[in-house]
Amino acid sequence: MEIVDPIPFLQKNRQSLFYVGFLKSASDVWFPLCMVSDPEENPKLNTLFVSPSYQEMAKVVETYAKEVSPVVQTFVQYLMPEEIENLLQRYALDRMALVVPDTGEAGCGCGCGCQSPFVPPGG
Repeated sequence: MEIVDPIPFLQKNRQSLFYVGFLKSASDVWFPLCMVSDPEENPKLNTLFVSPSYQEMAKVVETYAKEVSPVVQTFVQYLMPEEIENLLQRYALDRMALVVPDTGEAGCGCGCGCQSPFVPPGG
């Protein structure tokens, strides 16, 4: 996982889609999976998890859901950069946690053989 600045990252990846995890609370409220990137700097949720891989995002969502008892349901959605920007704005998030597969292979990570136009940070 790598913490990235969303503006340049999403500008570089305009042609890519990313998976985002969502959690449903016991009070029937859906919200995107977020975290605190640096508790010493800012104790508030400020980082949205995104991934080019469904499997990697599903693992992260399920891991967090097990740790947060009020979560009653989860799902993972494939979103365009514009939709991710909307989530960042709506929830006042200023960073993204990029979750990438350890394989280093191009594509979505599901084994379908697609060639994702995803450009990793520093790429």
